[in-house]
Amino acid sequence: MDLTREETLLASAIAQFVHQGRWPDAPQFRVEHEQDRDILDDLRQRGLLRLRQHATGYAYAVTPAGLATVTTPEAMDLRNQTRSLLGLFKEKYREKPGHLWDAGELRRLAKERDVQFFEQVIELLEPAAVVQSADKDGVALSVVIAESILDVADDVFPPALTRDPVPGQRPAVLVQRIQPRGLLSFSPAFAPLDLQPLNLLIGPNGSGKSNLLEALALLRAAPASLAEFFRHGTSADEWLHRSRGKTCEEASIEVVTGASLTAGPGARELRHRLAFVTDGLRRVISDERLENASAWKGQQRPYLFFGYDAGRPRFNVVRSGPRMLQREELRPGESALSQRSDARTYPEVCALAAAYRGIRLYRDWVIGPDAPYRQAPRADVPDDHLDENCGNLAVVVGRLKKGSTWPRLLEELRRFYPPVTDLETLPMGPGVQLNFLEHGGRTPASRMSDGTLRYLCLLAVLLDPEPPTLVGLEEPELGMHPDMLPHLARLLREASERMQLVVTTHSELLVDAFTATPEVILVCERDDEGTTLRRLDAAELADWLKDHSGLGDLWMRGFLGGTRW
Repeated sequence: MDLTREETLLASAIAQFVHQGRWPDAPQFRVEHEQDRDILDDLRQRGLLRLRQHATGYAYAVTPAGLATVTTPEAMDLRNQTRSLLGLFKEKYREKPGHLWDAGELRRLAKERDVQFFEQVIELLEPAAVVQSADKDGVALSVVIAESILDVADDVFPPALTRDPVPGQRPAVLVQRIQPRGLLSFSPAFAPLDLQPLNLLIGPNGSGKSNLLEALALLRAAPASLAEFFRHGTSADEWLHRSRGKTCEEASIEVVTGASLTAGPGARELRHRLAFVTDGLRRVISDERLENASAWKGQQRPYLFFGYDAGRPRFNVVRSGPRMLQREELRPGESALSQRSDARTYPEVCALAAAYRGIRLYRDWVIGPDAPYRQAPRADVPDDHLDENCGNLAVVVGRLKKGSTWPRLLEELRRFYPPVTDLETLPMGPGVQLNFLEHGGRTPASRMSDGTLRYLCLLAVLLDPEPPTLVGLEEPELGMHPDMLPHLARLLREASERMQLVVTTHSELLVDAFTATPEVILVCERDDEGTTLRRLDAAELADWLKDHSGLGDLWMRGFLGGTRW
C-alpha cells in the first residue's frame, strides 16, 4: 500500500492504539522528522487529529474523520466496529436521552453485535459522541450518550468495499462501467463498457487490451498525483487519441461504481468523470465531476458532489450546501480526489479516493537473475499487498503464512512445483530471505525458476484473504506449462468471488477453460478509428460450440474475432 506521509502518521496512531488498547503516550508516538511536526499540526487543524493530555505530556490521537481517511487493516477493522457502535449509541440515545447507561450493559450489547475494542471505540468517539462517568480511580462506571451522537454520521466512516464480505454474498464490483474517450487507443466515440467480477480480454497485439489497464492506472493515480503519473511518459500529448492523422483535443474517462461507497440513507453508486487537455508540456484538468449515478427520489437530476460551474470548482456538501472556489484554489493538473481529505465534510470524495487507491495492477513481469521477487526485501516494507513489481514477495509470504488461506496456497504451489514441502522466511541482515523447503534441504528464491516464482506471486494475489478492490493482470500465463492453465482459470474464477479482476491473455488454452462461461470474455479489436471491446454472448455461441471442441478453438478459427486476420 502506497501511503502519503499524512496517512502514515495517521495509520501509526491507529495501529498503536489498536495494538496497545489505548492512545499512545507522547514518548511512544515520536516525531521522527522535523517536517512531521508541521504535518501533524496541519492534520490537527483539519480535525483529523486531536491532542490528548497524558501523565507524560500531550499526545496526538486520531479523530473519527481522521480514521476515515486511512485504509490499513487496523483502520478498516476499527472503522467497522465504530460504525456498529454508532448505531447502538444512537438507538440508546433516542430511547433515553441523557440516561446513565451502565458500562457493563453496553459492553454486553456490544458483544452481542460482535463489536470488539469497546472501550477504545468509546474513547475514539468521545467527546463528540459519548461522555464517560468514572470513579476516583478512573474506572468507568457508566456512560452518558451525548446528543452530539446524532451529528456523527455513519458516512464519516466510508467502508468502500468491506474486507469481510457477508458469507455466501458476492461482493459488489468496484467498477461497474467504464468509458475512456479520446484516451490512448479509445476514440471519442468509444461506448460505455460494462465490467463484471471477472473480465478476460483477448485480441491481437496492439489492439488496446493493455490500454484498458492503463486507464485503470489513471484512476488509481487520481487520489495521489496525476502529474507524477504522467511523468512516466515522453510527451504531453501521447495520452490523447490519434486516428486518421488527427489528435484529439481532450481525453476523458468516466466510471460508474458497482456499489455505494458511503453508508447511510441515500447512499448509492457514484459516477466520476475526469477530463484533461494539454497546455504546452503540461496536462491540465479541463473537467471533473463526481455525482450520484442516479437521482434521489423526487429529484430530477443526480446529486452533484463536485464539478465545475462556469469554470469555477464547486463542492456541494449535503449538510451545508455549495462551496464555490476560485479556479486557482485547485492545482490545475490534479484531480479533486487528491485535494480534499476531510472525510466528514467530503465523504463521497474521500470514499472514492480510498477505493481507487485499492486498485492493484500487475503488468511488468520482470524475469532473470535480477528480478525483484528474487531479492531479500527489507523487513519493514509493507506486506498488506504484493507490490506491483513483486519486490516484497518474501514479507507478503510471511504474512500469508499466518493466515487462514496458507494451507490452500501451499497445496496450489505443490501442483506447480511438487518437491516443495513448505516456504520459510528468514532474517538476513536488514532483509528477509525467502526459501523453498524440500525433502533434504532448502532452496533460496534466488535459485528458483522464474515460472515458479511468478506462479507464487499469482497465488499471493489471488489467495490473499484481504484482497484489493480490483486487480489487473497482464498475461498471467507467461512462463507456465500448458497443463497448469486450467488450474489458473479455476483460481481466477474463485478469486473473482472476492475481488474484481481484469485479465489480458494470448493463451488459447486459458480461453478454452472458460468455455462454460463465455460471458467473461471481452474481444478486443482495433480499426482505423480505435479500439473496440465486445463481450461474448453465451446464447449466440451455443450452436457454434456444439461443433467445436471449445471456446479457444472458436477463437483460433476466427469465429470470435480478436485475431490478426
